[in-house]
Amino acid sequence: MVRPTRCRHIRALPWARYYKPAGVPASHLHDIELTFEELEAIRLKDYLDLEQAECAQTMGVSRPTFHRLLKQARQKIAHALLMGHGILIHGGGRYTMKIAIPTENGQVNPHFGRSRQFTIVTVEDNQIVNKALVDTASYQHQHGRLAELLQSEGVSVALARGIGQGAMSHLQSAGINVYCGASGTVEEAVAAFLAGKLTSGTPSCGCGGGHSHGHHRHSD
Repeated sequence: MVRPTRCRHIRALPWARYYKPAGVPASHLHDIELTFEELEAIRLKDYLDLEQAECAQTMGVSRPTFHRLLKQARQKIAHALLMGHGILIHGGGRYTMKIAIPTENGQVNPHFGRSRQFTIVTVEDNQIVNKALVDTASYQHQHGRLAELLQSEGVSVALARGIGQGAMSHLQSAGINVYCGASGTVEEAVAAFLAGKLTSGTPSCGCGGGHSHGHHRHSD
């Protein structure tokens, strides 16, 4: 009996999904396909410089499996660079991630730091498989505590319409990648993220930075 493939934990999806040699039309190129899990192996080992055991644990795979993914990814990238091919990044095997979204009445709350609720969405293979609402009323403007809470829930990605530098720094320190430009319903925000339509890691506030409410001024 064939053993079922385990879901690999992916903590970030690339906002750019295609790379090619400059000046060569895409129609004239042969594309090398790089999967999300292969790119994640590159990110953990070659970009973050983690030990292989930690990389494997982060992805939820064995060390031999991680080594195989990393070797495949490096060989594909080297082949594309040396032979002048395009690199197409896509889903590949099974993967899972948890995404946190500031929520108000089922919509993306534009005020990240003041959101009284967050929806935590579990995605497997580009499909929403679970949604859970988390009460964060007591975490308003407490970016460090909020980041710790989301981290404890297994969140690896946070979506926002806009976000201040303080909140972003705490989230990134907790290993949570932030994507801005989210709007609409929770489902629409997740779909935009999965399609690579959101911006990665740019601190900004969807309402223009600090907010003035009477005599009280603060930044999300």
